[in-house]
Formats: sequence, C-alpha cells, structure tokens
Amino acid sequence: MGMHELLVPFALSGDGAWLRPGEAMDHGRYACPDCKGRVVVREGTDIVRHFAHWRDVPACRLSGESAEHMAAKYAVVAAVQRWKAGAAGAPLVAAMCRGCGGTIEERPLRPVVADAALEVSLPGARLDVALRDARGKVVLGIEILHAHAVPGDKGRARIPWIEVRAAQVLSSLGGRLAPIRGNVKLPGECAACRKERAAGLVRENARRAAAGLATPRSRFEASLAEQAKWTARQRETLGRHFPKERMRRILAQLRRAYPKLDLLRDFEDRLLLCGHLSPRQVAVVVRVAQRGPGRLGAAHAVPGEGPRFEA
Repeated sequence: MGMHELLVPFALSGDGAWLRPGEAMDHGRYACPDCKGRVVVREGTDIVRHFAHWRDVPACRLSGESAEHMAAKYAVVAAVQRWKAGAAGAPLVAAMCRGCGGTIEERPLRPVVADAALEVSLPGARLDVALRDARGKVVLGIEILHAHAVPGDKGRARIPWIEVRAAQVLSSLGGRLAPIRGNVKLPGECAACRKERAAGLVRENARRAAAGLATPRSRFEASLAEQAKWTARQRETLGRHFPKERMRRILAQLRRAYPKLDLLRDFEDRLLLCGHLSPRQVAVVVRVAQRGPGRLGAAHAVPGEGPRFEA
C-alpha cells in the first residue's frame, strides 16, 4: 500500500459517491472526504494507484500526523455508505481467536445499521465511528486503535462497542473489522486452542498433584529435596520412603502432566510388572515430581536401569 493510498483511501465523486482509487477515472474531478479539497488519481511503475491532494492542504486531517487513524475512520464510514448504496456487501465483523489469531467466524453488520458517522459524542464517551439505525440511535460504536488504546471510560458507555486496529481496517478498506477489545460478545477461542487450553489445565493440575504427592514427609526427604545430586546410599533409602502405592500415584499424575515423556510410561510398566522400581528410578520419579523433567529425556536412558539424571 502506497503512502498516498494510505492517506486518502477514498474520494468523493461529483454526486457524493465514495470511490476507491481503482474505480476512479484518470482525469476525473474528485474531492477529499475530509477537507473537500481536490484530489487526483496517480499511478506509476513503483507505486500503486492512489488518490493524492492536488495541492498540499495542511488543515486536512488525512495529511497530518494521525493520518492512518483518520483514514481508518473514513474507511469504515465509506464501507458502510457503499453497502447502503448497493455498491458493496455489508462489512464483516470477524471474531479472532485470542490464542492463535486465526479467524473463527465472520458476521455481516446487521441490516438495522442505516448509516455511519464520524466522531460522535455521547454521555461519558466520544466514538471514533458510530453506526446508527434509521432513527439515529447508535447501535454500535467503533474505536480505532493506532498508537494508544481507547480510554477506560468508553467501556462504560451504555452502547455496544468494539476496538479495531487502524492498519487492519485499512488493509480491507473498512470491509472487514477484527475486534481486539469491546463489550460485544464474540467467540474468542477456536476449537483447537480451546482443546489445547483444556489439556494444558489438566497437565498443570497433574503437575501440582504429583508435586503434592512427592512433598517431603520426613526430615530425610526434606534434606534431599535441597540437594543437586543424590548418593547411591541416599537413593536406596529414598526407595524405602516411596513404597509401591505412593510411586504408582505419583507416576499416574506425572503421565498426565508429561504425556510425551516415554520414560515415565516405561517406569509405570515396570512398576506394574515387577512391583518395584530401582533406587535410581525412584530418584528420577521423585525429582521430576518435585522439579519437573528438566534435561531428562530418552537420550539419558540406560537400558534396564533408567536414566542418568542430574538436576
């Protein structure tokens, strides 16, 4: 998108219709929607087709420091005007997943919307764009985020409102609105992210349960919990402090917490078949429950004995 296209995304024809640069004739007469000054169509080998002011107009807000912010407002108004004039479809409100950022669904604006107005003041709020019904009642407020988020008091206005990013609005020329905040209820999570979040909650609860089961119950266990390495004698003593049933419960939780750690499954199978684990294996399970897997992995495994584990 060229700079001039960004500054003046639409222009007004002689009959007041909103036009995109691609719809305008090369030598037609068009006006800026903000300052009403003359704009012309320009195009070149290195720049895309765009509208530009015939002369510099310092008073035009589409040429100021907040040009992107103002241009996004006009883009929304233009999209609604074109929809109501039958020149385009209804602008879409896209529900975005807050996890992966993908689109969940897109809803067209309701037919009750009759027009759009810039910078409408209401009790307790000033809206960048207000979508109104045929009676002039605001049915949806739209805030444009450019450099700063909308003030908190706008969230208390007794109207539905959404906040969208200026760059996103301009990329679709107002035809697609992707809310990042607001008081309009939209789906906020796709099925995949919702499933992953639920699985993550299960894993976190299992980690906490395993840590609780491995919490030191004696002075000896507490002293080991602070050590980086355990001696062979300490591991043997530790095995007596974690009998079969306690190890079974810890392993069951760790398998939920770390489903991809195959070593834990091997330990669980050994405990089921042999009725016990070696002192080194007990030490590994306890350390994982207390501190997490760390560098533990299949590469550390020693056949028949378990991994060489160090904190």
